[in-house]
Amino acid sequence: MLELCVKKDRKGTIILGLNGKGALKDDECILGYAKAVVSDKESYFCKDKALILSPGDIVYVNDINEDGGWVEIVDFTREETEGSPPSGKDAEGIRWYNKGVELFGKGSYEEAKDAFRQSYKTGVYQMQAAYAISLCQQELGRSIEIPPELEEKTDEVGTLFIRTNLACKLIRDGYKAALVGESCVLAMIDGSLYDIRVMSFLGSFMLNAWRKEGAKTIPLTDSGMNPVPTNSDTYIISQVQGAASLPPYIMPAEGVPTSLET
Repeated sequence: MLELCVKKDRKGTIILGLNGKGALKDDECILGYAKAVVSDKESYFCKDKALILSPGDIVYVNDINEDGGWVEIVDFTREETEGSPPSGKDAEGIRWYNKGVELFGKGSYEEAKDAFRQSYKTGVYQMQAAYAISLCQQELGRSIEIPPELEEKTDEVGTLFIRTNLACKLIRDGYKAALVGESCVLAMIDGSLYDIRVMSFLGSFMLNAWRKEGAKTIPLTDSGMNPVPTNSDTYIISQVQGAASLPPYIMPAEGVPTSLET
C-alpha cells in the first residue's frame, strides 16, 4: 500500500507525492494524506470533482519508480494545514492583477493592460491575466492577442478566467466560493451548496448550476426538478447568466480558494 501526501500551492495546483519524500515549500500547504495501490489504468479519473480525492479515483504520481505511475486511491484523509501567506512572485502577481482590475474599473484600459502584463510575467494566475489583457485590448479597439505559449489553450484560458472571476465576484458579495477541479466553481450561499460549471463550445461559453442536497444534485433551471427556486437559487441563476460578461473582479490577497473549507 502506497502512502501519499496531498499538497497544493498558492496557484491552486494539487501536488501528489509519496509521503515523507520532499520538504514542504514556502508556497505549499498540506491538504491531507491518501492511501493508494498501483493501477493498470493509465488515464485520470475522478468520481466527484467537488472532492479533492475519493476512493476509486485514478491519479498520476511522479515519485513512483523513476518515471512516475498511475495509482488508484483507496482512502483519503483530509488534514488541511495553513501555509504561509503569499509571498514573492505569488503576492506580486496578485497585487499587479488587482491593480489592473482597479484601473480597468476606472476606464484606464491602457494602464490596466500594462498591470495585467506585469502580473502575467510573474507566472501567477497567468491564464486569468492573459484573458484580462484581451479584455483591455477589446476596450481599446485593438485586435486581441494571446501569448504564443497559450495560443492552443484559448478555450481553457477563457473558461478559467470566467470561473476565477465569478468566484471573486461571489467572494466580494460576501459568500464562500472556490475553484475545484477543471471546470467547477463551488459556492456556499445562505447554507446551500452550489456547483457551477463553465464550458466552452464553438467560441461561446456555457454555464450551468446545480444545488447539491446530500447525494442529490438539483438543476436550477429545470422547472420539473426545481419548480420553486429559492432566493439563493435565483441569485445564483442571475450570477451564472451574467458571468461571461462580467468585468474583472479583485482577487483575495491570499489567492482564490480551491476549497470551501479554507
